[in-house]
Amino acid sequence: MAINNIKKPSDIETKVVMTKRINKTTKGGRKGRFSALVIAGDKKGRVGYGLGKSVEVSVATKKATDEAKKNLKFVLIKQNGGLYHDVNASNGAVKLLIKTAPIGSGIVAGGVVRVILSLAGFKDACCKLIGSSNPINVAKTTIEALQNIKSHEEIARNRFGSAGNKGEPEDIKPLLNKLYHGGYKSVSIEEAKVSKEAKK
Repeated sequence: MAINNIKKPSDIETKVVMTKRINKTTKGGRKGRFSALVIAGDKKGRVGYGLGKSVEVSVATKKATDEAKKNLKFVLIKQNGGLYHDVNASNGAVKLLIKTAPIGSGIVAGGVVRVILSLAGFKDACCKLIGSSNPINVAKTTIEALQNIKSHEEIARNRFGSAGNKGEPEDIKPLLNKLYHGGYKSVSIEEAKVSKEAKK
């Protein structure tokens, strides 16, 4: 897992992914404003989004940038920049699936999802978006999905560990062995040959 410490404001990168004009009809006529969506991240496991509105694009973008930097969320990333496991999330009409990918395959995604994964620090991932493609809802759904990622150690403890154990922490190696090998002990090639000859 990468180190997730923001020491300087310059460590945070931002990208504007949406700007649009909003019109409001009143008795005096139409009043126009601008809305901006900004994604912020440090590429070390923290990412967030912000939404700003104003009568000027520059002011709306600044508001969205400030909000995105304040709302950074922590997500788990493997040392090689991959995901620990597949995750999915849904928000309204948005359904998102983020799957693990081989090293070197890059981020197979588009639009807001690609920006969020990149600024969070992921290097390899494959994504599938179903339903609405509204940028704001997609951004919210993507970050919710990334927050559901758990490390292999945490999964092994939750699945095979002793519930409510207040004593010494359990040895993680046997629990990881159960997770990776389905509970079977890993056997070396030499041990397998000896066992095979003994059966003969």
